[in-house]
Amino acid sequence: MKKLLDEEFLLSWKELYEKCPWATIFQSSEYVLTWYKVYHHEFPPILVIATSRGKLTGLLALNVAKNKIVGAGHFDAEYQTWLSEEVSADAFIKQALTEVCKLYPRHQIELKYVPGNASIKWAKDPQWKHKCVIGVRKSPIMNIKNEGFKLLFKKKDYKVKNSRLNRMGNFRFELITDKNNFATIYDLIATQWDFRQAARYNKNHFDVSDKRRNLKLSLFDKKLLHVSALMLDSKVLATCEAVISPDQICLKGMKSYDPTYANYSLGFVHFLKLGLQMEREGIDLLDLTPGDDPYKDILATDYNQVYELTVTSSTLGYIKSMFRKRVYLFLTRRNINPLTLKLSLIKKLYLLKERFRVMRELGPVQLAKSLLPRSAGKQQETYQLWPATSPPPAPEGIRRDSLDDLLLYRPARAQVSRWEFLEEAMVRFETRQHSYTLAEEGRLLLCVWLGAPGAGPEEAALQDLYCHPDGAGMLQAFLGAVAGEVAATQKCRRVTISADPASNFLSHKLKRTNFMDRRDFEVRGLTTLELTNKTSGSKQH
Repeated sequence: MKKLLDEEFLLSWKELYEKCPWATIFQSSEYVLTWYKVYHHEFPPILVIATSRGKLTGLLALNVAKNKIVGAGHFDAEYQTWLSEEVSADAFIKQALTEVCKLYPRHQIELKYVPGNASIKWAKDPQWKHKCVIGVRKSPIMNIKNEGFKLLFKKKDYKVKNSRLNRMGNFRFELITDKNNFATIYDLIATQWDFRQAARYNKNHFDVSDKRRNLKLSLFDKKLLHVSALMLDSKVLATCEAVISPDQICLKGMKSYDPTYANYSLGFVHFLKLGLQMEREGIDLLDLTPGDDPYKDILATDYNQVYELTVTSSTLGYIKSMFRKRVYLFLTRRNINPLTLKLSLIKKLYLLKERFRVMRELGPVQLAKSLLPRSAGKQQETYQLWPATSPPPAPEGIRRDSLDDLLLYRPARAQVSRWEFLEEAMVRFETRQHSYTLAEEGRLLLCVWLGAPGAGPEEAALQDLYCHPDGAGMLQAFLGAVAGEVAATQKCRRVTISADPASNFLSHKLKRTNFMDRRDFEVRGLTTLELTNKTSGSKQH
């Protein structure tokens, strides 16, 4: 890799990049070298170059990723292609791929996505047509000079949500230009992004190392990353990272939002305000990137054509790639989203495995009990919470709406899977519920949800208590502290919590924590009491 430190070589790379009609920012030396610096150990780099009379005429930057070869930047590079002079484009890429195939005969080469103005006619040559599989995709573009962009501001959804946000406080769009500011909010951006990815796709990107953080800060430092935020007073509601080049902004990066504000269409509002910022910066095009997300079609004023290029020396590999292409075409022609279908199948298999895990952990006796039909009259047990006269000290670390804590959920014996837990949490935030959590040593120990407003001014309802076995000893103090906090902030007279009687563990723990079943209140004629302690007998009117 000494070549990458040669100033003369880097200068010739820049000149070739500027001449190549289909080059994107992801093929610039600044972007590629920044990515290589962070990931060169995990994804060994390959650089194929061609020279003529001492002049650089072609360059293909790649990475080895397990059993395949990908374009430099891998999952961070939206466009993966080669650089060459236009007159020698076909000759260079054919020779470059030939050499790579010789060095890595068992590796498949995948370039995703190749810009539509790059020549791929060579892939139909006799030597290549049974090695190359080409998929055609559309890439939506938002041109802020197009009349369609101006019409987006007249949509009712934008006007209503923007107006509601403005009435809540100092709502504004902010461009993040200071590296220290970006570093300060980066952890929040990463957490919001990770929570959404985990809830929707069961994926996590920030658990292992700080590599992505280092990459993003380096790109920002080189002015290759465009970062903006929607702010409400001092609160960050949404953020958007994008890779920037002189003539356009590419939405390749994290797009995050506070899930407690999901009903405000923050993504849609953000993109329109980003368009206004681009107008101020003199940038006309926002590349929404290939994909079937519905919001892209709403924002798009035009579409480009791009390619997925797969090159393989294996007959079996070619057959598999061709089969995947035909399946994709079959589904899209019937208006079936292939990615949505794939995710659905993955999720069903995942949930099936989790059901078997729970069955094994329950054992035959408990499993048989769980399968018995419940009594028709057996409903949720409701307990009335209150601050005790001598409450146990509140445990430190109780947090409201903490995504970091929720991401620490790991199922204990026979508990719901992590994907289901986080997916349900996302739905709860979107329906205006709030979480109270306690986590220690990298584990979520306790969690309870405050229901959406509606129980009336007299009462606040806590629900769906989660208790890890290691958190059982702190349950009483946790619920007491949460109840006190809710009573104070909601200004209500009662705080209740419901538990499923079928959940013997939680019902047993609640009864042992001195919180009285509401039926006991009714039997003893204590329903008008605001607060009572079952063991001490103290009363508060």
